[in-house]
Amino acid sequence: MNANRLLISVLFATVLCSGDGIVAQDAPDTIDPDEILATARFLASDELAGRNFGSPEGRIAAVYIASRFEALGLVPAGDEESYFQSVKKGQNVIAKLPGSGDPERSGEVIVVGAHMDHLGVGENGVWNGADDNASGVAVLIAVAEALSRGPRPARTVIFATFDGEEKGLIGSRHYCEKPPVALEKTVLMINLDMVGRDFMDFFPIFLFAVGSESSPAVREVLEAKNKEGPGFRLLEFTAALLGQFWASSDHLPFWEAKVPFLFLSTGMHKEYHKPEDDTDLLKPKKMARIAGMVTEIVRTIASAEDRPMYQELDQVITKEDRAGIEAILGPAIKLGPMMGLQPDALERLGKIESRVKDDEHEWSEAEVNDLCKELRALLTRMR
Repeated sequence: MNANRLLISVLFATVLCSGDGIVAQDAPDTIDPDEILATARFLASDELAGRNFGSPEGRIAAVYIASRFEALGLVPAGDEESYFQSVKKGQNVIAKLPGSGDPERSGEVIVVGAHMDHLGVGENGVWNGADDNASGVAVLIAVAEALSRGPRPARTVIFATFDGEEKGLIGSRHYCEKPPVALEKTVLMINLDMVGRDFMDFFPIFLFAVGSESSPAVREVLEAKNKEGPGFRLLEFTAALLGQFWASSDHLPFWEAKVPFLFLSTGMHKEYHKPEDDTDLLKPKKMARIAGMVTEIVRTIASAEDRPMYQELDQVITKEDRAGIEAILGPAIKLGPMMGLQPDALERLGKIESRVKDDEHEWSEAEVNDLCKELRALLTRMR
């Protein structure tokens, strides 16, 4: 880390933590950051050659994940009582932790998913995909391990690592077409995609939680478990606001099927889809905190008497959107020159911030489109 980046990181931490009392908590003792990192290191090693869809190395990754599921005593939920669900030239890996409740609740499922493929080998080396998405798979396995220790929740939990996400959500679409349990019995899908870094390398306490508005019950549990545990600054942008910007991940087929969903991510960084996305940049303690929070979210919803119900997503600027936009724009405007933002960009962001803070402002469709454009440009600034 060079001196300028270190200074910016310190300033961001000061700006973000002042006044809101947010202090990141350690992960539960039952979740080991070193084990999470070891899992990610195996999946993102040069020997696995970027885990390209349909490659022999992608198959090795799948067999490794299946072996981890088997060691935890999870039940195979793929084709022909195996852990594998064939997907064109690749494979999903699917296991379940059977529910312990009454027949109605144990017949319902929560899906915890993460894509396991990446981009393979390019002209400039192996694209290991440590954050994208060895991190998500490593956190998923940590959640599976924590839940398998018991007590078992009332509803069944399915753990699915999807293949072919980078090629157009091939694995998750196939799952939704041929689910091991009918989608109408799926009460929640949690998608873990890129959960191992800091957003833009400057926002250590931010966690994107997209889609929480798809069910009021899910949002309530998410916010409660975050407050009890890791204390992230949740960016609950509506999926409608972000649109296709972050719809290109494995929650999308479930969203289209009107299944409540929660897409968790620590966000973009400049190594995204580059060979430099390696495990030495991952933050295992942060990943362990995310794993602990997801474990408690799953345990709570899986044990609740009533299932969370899907709520149609409005095409409006919500109070959660406002809070997330303010959280990002404030520090970005103050420190923009050090980030390389030009004066005209800072002026535009300032105007957006003033409108966002104005609770009485009625947003026109054109203004919403402009806001989305500026926000997406900022979110991709450090790619």
